[in-house]
Amino acid sequence: MRIPDYDNCLVNLSNSILRHFGLETFHPSIPQVDKILDGNKQIIIFLFDGLGETILNKHLDEDNYMRLNVRHRLSSVFPPTTVAATNAFLNAKYPLETGYLGWTEYFYEHPNEPIEVFTNKFKLDEKSTPLPNVSFKHLARFNIIDTINAHALDKTRAHLLYCYPVDKKGPRLLSTFTKKAFKLAKQTENSFVYAYWNNPDHTIHKFGVNSKAAKRQVRKINRLFVRYATMPKNQNVLTLAIADHGLIDVTPIDLLKEHPEFKKMLEKPWVIESRAASFFIKDEYKQEFKQLFNTYYEGKFELYSKEQVLKNHIFGLGTPHPIINLSLGDYLAVAISNFNIVYPNEKPFKAHHAGAMDEEYTLSLIGVNGTLLKQDKERWLKEDNEKALMEAKAKLRIQDDEVKVETLSDDNKNTSEDEQK
Repeated sequence: MRIPDYDNCLVNLSNSILRHFGLETFHPSIPQVDKILDGNKQIIIFLFDGLGETILNKHLDEDNYMRLNVRHRLSSVFPPTTVAATNAFLNAKYPLETGYLGWTEYFYEHPNEPIEVFTNKFKLDEKSTPLPNVSFKHLARFNIIDTINAHALDKTRAHLLYCYPVDKKGPRLLSTFTKKAFKLAKQTENSFVYAYWNNPDHTIHKFGVNSKAAKRQVRKINRLFVRYATMPKNQNVLTLAIADHGLIDVTPIDLLKEHPEFKKMLEKPWVIESRAASFFIKDEYKQEFKQLFNTYYEGKFELYSKEQVLKNHIFGLGTPHPIINLSLGDYLAVAISNFNIVYPNEKPFKAHHAGAMDEEYTLSLIGVNGTLLKQDKERWLKEDNEKALMEAKAKLRIQDDEVKVETLSDDNKNTSEDEQK
């Protein structure tokens, strides 16, 4: 299994933000990002859910604006999924530390019923009503927005901006959302805005990675990003764009339908994610489960014991959050191929994430402001001049070669065959 680069991931990116505002960091920052941030007073980070590097490159040509302005490549966290990744960024800590592991987890009030972290609903009961902020009560509540507002320099203000339906009053249109982010950034002399948009993830889940709908969403993001980021009035704002993860098209595995013998082995339902499934197994079946699972799903999933997960820092570094023991079971099945495990009667997605593939992990950090644009223009001009010079020299060499050949040929007309040799 490939583990994220935990020295160059979303957690390190947010620690670069803390460092930039003169605040305490929890983990190392990213030196390349520190240089980009230095000297900027107004900063926006747009997080486009699901816009990993592979998705970006698949649906945008090389000369499209967002691809031209990639400043740095970095990694998501494990699992590369919205619950874990966005909270890793906002907390500047790894999922191991925050307790935000994935879509479903167990909590003290309901230790045997999977609860959806974002909705606070019972996963296996479609008719259940949301519980009163169970996840919010138990998981990490620190975030860099509150910290900047409480401890940064005077005239500094940080903002959280969510789209609808994450925020029931949030912007529904990407144009309105983007415009509002810049408006917030300009309210104070020093500012930071974290702006979360739920696409292309929402669309790709439904229609797939290669769908026309996905391409439309990515191109719309590119079009509006360039429109607002390059406006003369916005060029003093450092505008960054990042994703939380990428996606791949998947084939669902109905585990209990394919292999009913697993049902008697389960102590309770699996949790976390369909591509990072945490299994709780009855003591008498632990060895048998391991043997059978590896036999059936070799090459599709890798199975790790709880001890191996913690020893290898799969969920990141630091001190484990107290909630970890509730949701991290005896075994963790991690997808290393295009498959995911679904509950019986669960409606599957066409594309998903949370496994351990490069397409899910690898992210592009895109950055634009007046200074960067100036540097780009200077670099491009230099590259154009160097290219023109190389072409001129190449052309001259060709002409020189042609002259020599012609000269040699002319001279040969007046020499004997032996002299030519």
